[in-house]
Order: sequence, then C-alpha cells, then structure tokens
Amino acid sequence: MTAGARPTLKDIARRAGVSVSTVSYALNEQSTLPLSGTTKAKIRQIARDIGYVPNGLARSLQAGTSRTIGVLLDKPVTTPRYAAIVQGLVEGLTEQGLHLALLHKGPASQWVAAVRGYQLDGLIFVGHDDHEVPGELAELVAKHSVPFVALDCGAFGEERPYSTVDFDYRAGVELLMAELERRGTRTVYYLRPDLVSRAERIREQAVFSALGQRPEVALRVVSTGITAEHLKRLEENPDQQASYVHELAGRVEQALGTDGADPGHTTLLCSWGADVEAVYRVAQRRDPRYTVAGLAAGTLTTGLWPNLVYSRLPLEGAGRECARLIMGETSTSPVHEHLLLPPVIDAGQSTNSETSRRQQQPMRNKSKEAGTMPRTNVIFIMSDDHAAHAISAYGSRVNKTPHLDRIAEGGMRMDAVFCTNSICSPSRASILTGTYSHVNGVSSIWTEMDYRVPTFIDVLRNNGYRTALFGKWHLGEQEVSEPRGFDAWKVFPGQGDYMDPEMIDPSGRTIEKGYATDIVTDLSLDWIDERGEDEPFCLLVHHKAPHRPWVPDEKHKHLYADGTIPEPETFFDDYESRSKAVRGVHMTIADDMGADDIKMEVPEHLRGEENREERMRWKYQIYMRDYLQCIQSIDDNVGRMLDHLEAKGLAENTLVVYTSDQGFFLGDHGWFDKRLMFDQSLQMPMLIRWPAQIEAGSRSEAIITNVDFAATFLDACGIDATNELPTSQGRSFLPLLRGESIEDWPDAAYYRYWEHDDPIHAAPAHYGIRTRDYKLIYYYGAGLGVPGASERQFEPEWELYDLRNDPTEVRNVADDPAYAGIKSDMEQKLAEYQKRYADEPYRGEDTPRPVWGPYDAELFAQVEAYVAGIRASS
Repeated sequence: MTAGARPTLKDIARRAGVSVSTVSYALNEQSTLPLSGTTKAKIRQIARDIGYVPNGLARSLQAGTSRTIGVLLDKPVTTPRYAAIVQGLVEGLTEQGLHLALLHKGPASQWVAAVRGYQLDGLIFVGHDDHEVPGELAELVAKHSVPFVALDCGAFGEERPYSTVDFDYRAGVELLMAELERRGTRTVYYLRPDLVSRAERIREQAVFSALGQRPEVALRVVSTGITAEHLKRLEENPDQQASYVHELAGRVEQALGTDGADPGHTTLLCSWGADVEAVYRVAQRRDPRYTVAGLAAGTLTTGLWPNLVYSRLPLEGAGRECARLIMGETSTSPVHEHLLLPPVIDAGQSTNSETSRRQQQPMRNKSKEAGTMPRTNVIFIMSDDHAAHAISAYGSRVNKTPHLDRIAEGGMRMDAVFCTNSICSPSRASILTGTYSHVNGVSSIWTEMDYRVPTFIDVLRNNGYRTALFGKWHLGEQEVSEPRGFDAWKVFPGQGDYMDPEMIDPSGRTIEKGYATDIVTDLSLDWIDERGEDEPFCLLVHHKAPHRPWVPDEKHKHLYADGTIPEPETFFDDYESRSKAVRGVHMTIADDMGADDIKMEVPEHLRGEENREERMRWKYQIYMRDYLQCIQSIDDNVGRMLDHLEAKGLAENTLVVYTSDQGFFLGDHGWFDKRLMFDQSLQMPMLIRWPAQIEAGSRSEAIITNVDFAATFLDACGIDATNELPTSQGRSFLPLLRGESIEDWPDAAYYRYWEHDDPIHAAPAHYGIRTRDYKLIYYYGAGLGVPGASERQFEPEWELYDLRNDPTEVRNVADDPAYAGIKSDMEQKLAEYQKRYADEPYRGEDTPRPVWGPYDAELFAQVEAYVAGIRASS
C-alpha cells in the first residue's frame, strides 16, 4: 500500500485482529454469528472506517470532498461469494479515493427509501445470476441520472441503459482446459442445464469457445434437465436436491454407457454444484479414472476429491471492475450532485488516523505491500512421537538438542500446544485441514481423509507458492490417498523403515539407501536449491523418527549406553484412582513392550509377575536409549537445515516450525505410546523461528491446538484463512507469535480419541477438555463403528485432574465432593466446545455415527497376528 493511501477492508480488519469473513458475516444484521463484546466493538469501528451504513440509516452529511458510492447487495454478505465481491469493491473504491456505503439485502422499496434524499455519487448493484435490477431502483437511477453499475444480473443478451459487469469465465475456463490437456483428455461431456440465465449462457459460451479451439477434443452435450423453475424449487426445498442428484446420475450413466467412453481420457464437465456431486458419484462407481471438472467461483483448485478439478472465478476482480467503471462515470460530475448519502468519516480523518495506526503495526511480509520484501517462506519440520520432555529447550534431564534449541533461542517456545486426537494419521489430517477428525474423516489409522476438505497446502499453491513434502505421509498408501497439492513429494509407505527405506513419488516406488532421517533432509535441501529463486515456498519435512521401533543411526549408538537414564516420577504409578479402562490399556513397558521393540527376547530370569519391576526397569533403559539416539539424528538434521537457510540468505524471511504429531509416554505412568489425554501424550512440542517477526527467546503459554496450525501458516503468508480455507475450525495465532494478545482466544483445548479398544493398545474411546488449571475426561468406551475400533463396550467413567496441585495427574478427583462445582463447570465448558466444533457427544445407542472411510481388512488381520506375537514375547 502506498504512503497516504486509504487502507482496504483487509488492512483494517487485520489490524483489528478480525478476519474479513467475520466482518462480512457480522455486517449482516440478521447474522447469528456468536461474537464477543470486544469483537463486536472492533467490527463496529471497522464498519465506520469503511463507510458501512446498516440498511441505509444514514446520519447527517459531514463536510468533505470525497465521493461516496452506495453498494446494494441482492443477498446478505454471508457467503464467501459475496464477501469476496465486497472485498474487491472496497479495495477498488478506496484505491480510487472513493468512499463506500454498504447496504445489505432488503426489499427494493427499502433501498429506494435508503438512498432517497441523501448525498450519493453513484450506485453499484450486486445481483445474482439472472436476477434483474429491481424496477423501482432502475426508475430512480434513470430519473436522477445517477451513475450506476450492475454486476451479474439481467437476462442474457439484453441491452441496459447502464453499465454492466459479468464474471470473466474465459480465464477460468482456459485454466481448466490447460489442466485437462495435462491429464490427456480427449472427450468432454458437458452437462448443460436448460437455463436461460445470463451467467449460464456466458459460462457456456466460454466452454464452447475454448473447446472450439481444440479440435482434437471431442465434445458431447448432455442435458441435465435443470430449468429455472427446477432451480427455484430446489432453492425453496433443499430436501428435493437428493432426488435431483439421483435423476441426473441416471441420465449421465445412460450417456456414458451409450457412447462407450474411454474413462482414462474422458472428462465430465459441470457448471452447477449439485451436478458435480451427481456426476462424481457416477464416475467413482463406473471407473475412478474419469476426471470430473466443475465451473464455480475462485481460483483453479485440484485435489478436493480424487480426479476432481475446479475452475473458479476471481470474485474480487469483478468487484474491482465495478469500482473502475463507476469511477469513470463519476469523474466528470461535481461531487455530491446526485442522491444524498453521507460518508461516515472524511478522507483526511481516515488517512491520518489509519497512517498512525499502521505505523504502530509490525511489518507485513507481503510483496504487494512492501515492494521489495519477498513473501514469507515456510519450513514445517515434524517428527513422529517426539515428546516435549525429550528436548533440552523444554528442560530434558537427559538428552541435549542444541539445534532444536537454536530455534527456541532465535524465536519462540510454545508451552501449551495440544493435539486433538493423539495418534499419527488423525493428527496429520487435522494439521493439514485445520479440522477435527469428525470433519476430515480421519478418526483412526484405518480411515481415509475426506479429500473434499481442502488443506492449507492447496491454498498456498493456489496463491503462487511452490510446495513440497518429503518423509512421512501416513494418510493412506493407495493411489487415491497420495499427497495432493504438492509440486514435489516423496514419502514413505505407511510408517516407513529406518534403514534403506522404500519411498513413493509420482513415478513409482524406489529404495533409497541410507538412514531415513538423513534421506528426508537430503531431499529437502536439494529441493530448496532446485526451486525458482524468486518463488515463495512451503516445505514439509516430515521425519519418521522417533516412532516405534526406534532404530538409531549407527553413528549415535554410543550415546546413553551406560544404562543410567533416570526414571520418571510416575514410573511405578499404581493407577489407584484411575478409571478401569485406563488401568487396562496395553501400553505398559513391563508387559506390552515386545521383542520387536527392544530387539531381543526378555531373559528368562526377568519373566513372570514376580520379576515385573526388574523387567520394567531393564526394558526402560533399552527403550529410552534407542529413542533418544533416534532423536539425536533429528537434532543433527535440523541443524543442517538451519545452516543451509543461513548460507542461502533465507533465514530472515523463513518461518521455521518444529513440532511432533503428538507427544509420547517416556515411562510416565509406566507407559509408552500415546492416545490417552494425559499431558505427556497430549502436548506437542512447538518451536518457531521467524527473525523478521518473532522476538528471539520468547515464550507463550497460550493454549493452542493442531487445528490452529493451518490458519496460522496461511496468515504468516499474507493469506486470510477464513476466506481461503473456510472449512477450518482453527484460528491464526500469528499475533501471539508477535507478542500481541488476542482477547477472545480460547482458554481450553478440546480432545477426542476415537480408535476404541484397538487390538494393540486397547485404549478406550474418550473425549475431554483441558484448561490451564483443570482437565476433565469422559471415557464413554464405545467404538461407534470407527474402523479399527472394537465392538466391545466399557462402562462410561469420568476423570478430573487439578493440574495446579497435581501436575503429574495421579489423583482423579471426579468423585471428590470438594470438586463438585469445578466438575460441573468443566462439564458445561466441554458441552460448549463440542457445540462449537459440531462434535456430537456420546448418547449411548442414539449417538449419531459419522461415515468413515474404508480400511484394509486384510492388513488389520495381519496386525492382530502381530499383536499375538507381542503378547508372547513381552
């Protein structure tokens, strides 16, 4: 933004710590969006700053020479479509030096009453598809010769006595065609609605024109049977949409069967959302090689479903085009010649106050604002099962991690970061999508991610970022489950191996010689060197280590070999006050850690219940030695990455994040593994360095969850997650990294473990809430049909821990009368958070069961056989 320029809606909202989408929703007076008093006050100020006038109830005109444009919306600003259009309008108008008065939907008579008699220099009407400009408004405009622009309205081909703006479908269609060419499409079936709407005909012309320039691609037109009357009925009765989808699916099925289409080279092109759903069902049922393409509204996106691509429209661009036209029409007229509608503040007040506020804010690394400053790079390093208490920056009593400590010393250590489901695949899905397991579909290691839920990687790539992933993926091994949204990727199948691991990339499978942690880093460093120097990038460096079975690199095997690693305080926990389900988990070092884990059989003299304590201590030393040796390789390779960034001059403007997908029990409570909601399993280490923004050596105790990561990464890259990743259930904690406060930041973390009583660990299904001082857990003990969970049911039980007086969580006070009030408060908070995240609480047999993805029954049988071997050897 140039010096002295008025800030845009995005600028104003971000400085206030409120998202553009939240502002847009809140500006609709019928909105039911729950907001805190602080946020409401911020939005009121934002509304004043952008000139918003609710329902046109204007105040007396203030002195000033700025022109003011009224914007009338056919619908409330409560959808991503309208929010994006209005954002473009606000930015376009303010860049032209014009004020904005935003009036949301109302009857035409209200619009006329709102503008009549107030000072106004022009009107912009934002319609929807074939909606006409209301007659009363058109008469008013004609009578007073008001400069007027209409966006996306009116019947196709009809002339109007005012300027009109239509969405430029050509650019989106060309993007789509380029993608289809890349996929080898030879035949396109165009699902053609029987509509006469302006937008539909413009879309159709763009499609026919693009395909007309590609004679090698055959075009087949299939009528969907959807008419304007159908559309109206479906809008009024959404429950009829299922029958429409079923009917259309049958029509498409018949067309494909008649023509004998080649699935691998055929694309089914749709221009309406319900059509995409119907056609996708047909394609997946007939042959998953079909490509399904949709015309919608935004930028080109791939990877929401297998073989599904969308071409979307630049909605902000349409808003800017309206602003450009209205400026041209008002430039020759005296200011305030037409209808009267006042600006809220004059230009001088706005520029001076906003310039002052802007100077107090930290620098944003956005090239369009900062000129020569490049966009922020992101390197997200994630290990597997690395407990925070095995990092010296977090106070480890045993191992030293000097390179991880470099991140903490040069940036921030976050002390209260928690996962939302402590198991590998679910945590990774939550990080990528910013959603809980019941939304993204990954409740256990046996379920597939719902690829309709977009990821932050999709958004970054769509915004010009180069993206890459090397190392552990663990979200499925089948082709349908391969990484999406990445320019480059090479991953382990499943858990992967430590030595000479097999790896998968788009070209197939290969064996990579060497140690896994070194290999992942080598691939990452090579990719940094080979990418375009001027392109911002996001690199995911995802290590296998220190996941079970803990195979260290040869060069680290001398470490911790003397067998004197101290045992944790709760090593011999007797679980006296704990729930029955927790006492029965198969995660004890003494009885459940097998020969595959410690790489040898238990000696005869350590077998038997009478030798349990001695056996437990013996296994612990071997386990911790191997575990910490694996971590040493992680630390060495983090050092290699940091050194490489500094050598290439990238360190200052690169956000480096180190974390683990969850925590891990290191003998705490006598356990290994994770899953349970105790802090050693729940807490994720998180060290973040970004010299351009984060104060060196800082710390944060704010409660963060892994669903907050996606929004934060996007925010650091100058991208508003609420607009670009609307499915996200998390929030950006970027202000916290900068040392700022967020007044309405959550004071608790909600957790849910779904993989009930699995054959290896037997951990019960449970959910709970953790605040700074207390933790409440409800073991509901039912599988609810989750793949990998058993059908055996446990008696529901509660646990409550006073974390101030019992930080090691050994005394369950759920039944203590002295804590009855606290338990009641925590139960209420738990219910509030479940409602916030739309997660259904357990209600016995009446509990709704989410539809989970399929799992491999044959592999599951192999696991059960493996478990039998563990039992025999432990």
